[in-house]
Amino acid sequence: MKDTHSTQKLESIITQISSGLYEKDNSIRLVLLSFLSGESAFMLGEPGTAKSLIARRVSDAFVEPTDEEKNQGVIKFFDYLMSRFSQPDEVFGPISINKLKSDLYERKTDFYLPKAKFAFLDEIWKANPSIQNALLTILNEHLFRNGKELIKVPLVGFVSASNELPEPGQGLEAIFDRFLIRILERPIKEEDNFFNMISSQSDMTVYVKDRFTMQELDIIRTKSQGVQISKECLSVISTIRKLLTIKNQEPTRSDNDKYIISDRRWKKIANLMKVSAYCNGRLETDTLDTMLIANCIWSTETQEKEALDIVSDAIVKDDAINTIIKNTQTFEDVINDLFYEEVPVKDGDGLYQCKAINNDEVVRFHSVPIDNLSPDNPVFHDRTGSYRLLYKMQERELSREKLDLYLKTQDNDYDSLNRDITEKIAFINKQLEYWRYAKNLFVSNHLRQIVVNELSHQLVVLEECSSRSLAASTKYHKIVLTQKISGFKAETDFVPLKLIDIMVAAITEMMNKFRMVPVEYNNTKYYAFKDLRNALILYIPTQDINQKESCCLSHVYKAYKNDDSLHRTYSYYDYYYYNSYNLTCSYDGNIYEPKCVEIDKLKLNGVLSNTKTALVNELRDRELQMNALEKSIRGDAFIKYDQKEDLLQQTHSIYNAFVSSAQEEFINKLEMIGTDIESKKAPYKKLCSIRKELERLEAKKSSINNK
Repeated sequence: MKDTHSTQKLESIITQISSGLYEKDNSIRLVLLSFLSGESAFMLGEPGTAKSLIARRVSDAFVEPTDEEKNQGVIKFFDYLMSRFSQPDEVFGPISINKLKSDLYERKTDFYLPKAKFAFLDEIWKANPSIQNALLTILNEHLFRNGKELIKVPLVGFVSASNELPEPGQGLEAIFDRFLIRILERPIKEEDNFFNMISSQSDMTVYVKDRFTMQELDIIRTKSQGVQISKECLSVISTIRKLLTIKNQEPTRSDNDKYIISDRRWKKIANLMKVSAYCNGRLETDTLDTMLIANCIWSTETQEKEALDIVSDAIVKDDAINTIIKNTQTFEDVINDLFYEEVPVKDGDGLYQCKAINNDEVVRFHSVPIDNLSPDNPVFHDRTGSYRLLYKMQERELSREKLDLYLKTQDNDYDSLNRDITEKIAFINKQLEYWRYAKNLFVSNHLRQIVVNELSHQLVVLEECSSRSLAASTKYHKIVLTQKISGFKAETDFVPLKLIDIMVAAITEMMNKFRMVPVEYNNTKYYAFKDLRNALILYIPTQDINQKESCCLSHVYKAYKNDDSLHRTYSYYDYYYYNSYNLTCSYDGNIYEPKCVEIDKLKLNGVLSNTKTALVNELRDRELQMNALEKSIRGDAFIKYDQKEDLLQQTHSIYNAFVSSAQEEFINKLEMIGTDIESKKAPYKKLCSIRKELERLEAKKSSINNK
């Protein structure tokens, strides 16, 4: 059952005995805990840092001896300043002369340390060995050998102090180990506290109301044994032991500076944590209680500085955070490797660049085969020295299929990583709330703040991991969308113009199939050969063509291939059109009137209709593709609003330019063909319907722009 009364009483007592003492809160709480748990404390500090005052103040938390105890020579508080000349009589009492006459070597212990409830020995390490040896049994078993008898001492709390630590190799390790709690007492640091101290009254006496009785103390010590050590505390203790082992294995650490924590000491530490938990109204220890370990494991001043860090690290240590950090780096590396590759740097002359090792001068080289070097093995050697090949990051080219495949994989990786980060942030925030507001009478706010700072740092690390993973995924999504937009542009630049070219070629072939036009140049009659697009390509003198038979272009080329004036035209024509179409030209007997081929109106209408349908469908497909791309951009959770607007603007610009270009090209070709067809009195209605369809598309483009 929880003892809330003791908790409230302790809180009140700590407030009262701390009155008028500045920056001594932690020391008062630890000394009080040592008294409640039956352990001894050691205070290390310069003279004049209130060590003896703290011990006396804390003893005031307990009632005075009873009248019966006083009649038996029991005193409440015994203190003594040790020196190398101090004798056991000054601490344990003088030899009884009457007993000595009876051949009994006994001391008169009344009003000395063996009859004291609380004791404070200053400069403990200056005491002679006989005093120190007698203290061993008093501190450990609460027994004092007085002659032939072992006397049970009423000692409740014992505090020793010194301005130095025991010298190694002097046989003081045993008695030093008896002091479970060790406190480094420093002078007042904050200037305001210092001024308050020197301005306060000299009388430092305080009267504590509602002190603890010995019966209440026995209840605390007895019931605290039923407190359970939590799994979290056992985990922290295990981590502390591992960290201490690592510290002891440091090459620079001397044997005198190694941590030596005996099993007996760990047992006493566990008991100390139980008393702390019980006095705070708990039946199970928690991680706040483990902060007390920092004052139980150090033996040197170097260790005192490390101990608090070791314990706080053990409390906040979380391997999952290291895993998250590693996974974040891996996530970034995978994305960078996917989109970028390292390539050797070339200079303006096309030579690879390298840098002399241990020299900032950049030089060029080409004597080393590039195949022998790589980012993993970038160093080469020659007679002039050692050089490192310079690399730069270059974006890779990926297909749309790979981009879509990787996008799904990377989104899954990001979701998993982000879920781990979110869960860990929630857990640490819960821990922070606990460490900020949970109460522990024996852990000062200063110690609590150390753990709070460590947890806050972990939050910063996790938030940085979250930002890095988000930035990497955002970069990935932006590259994917950018490449999709580039693919969209490439398709819009190619397909419509190809459709128009096919239509023009088909119509032109119907209009200009196999005909020759006689022309004159320099008073000489020529035949003009035309390609499918009705462009004048080649002139051949008419007298050199057999008017009775068909003339093959290859024969003409052979006859005039040595003509310098027409050589370029012949070569171009033969290279491109002869190899492509192998045109033949016929003559009907009259060189001044060309042979006209009647246009197949039904076929012409079919070409126009099919072209119109194909082009309109293509325009609609591009519109659907643009809408799908726009939907992808707007629905992308990784791209910021301003970046989305930029990508959408690019997409709309590409589509609008595509529509305008297609319409302009189509209309220009139709007007040219239409004029030619009209001159042949061919039907023109189809051209009008196509023009109306283009006007509809133009109106739709304006609507998109307004949107």
